[in-house]
Amino acid sequence: MSRMSPALICPYMPAGSEAAEVTVELPDGQHAELRCLARDDGGMVPYDDVVQAAASQLATERYTEELQRRMR
Repeated sequence: MSRMSPALICPYMPAGSEAAEVTVELPDGQHAELRCLARDDGGMVPYDDVVQAAASQLATERYTEELQRRMR
């Protein structure tokens, strides 16, 4: 997936909500699912930190799914 800047992401997240989930079509035709799990007023987390956290979470989910599949 191509790198998304906060300027691209922010307009899709509803203001004033604690959590939000949206799907965005990127300029290259791919789709990205964005999940905002927590918000801080005026706060912004650097993009690279978010990518690292998302990759770690996905790896953990896939590992857990594979482990459960093999234990059946």
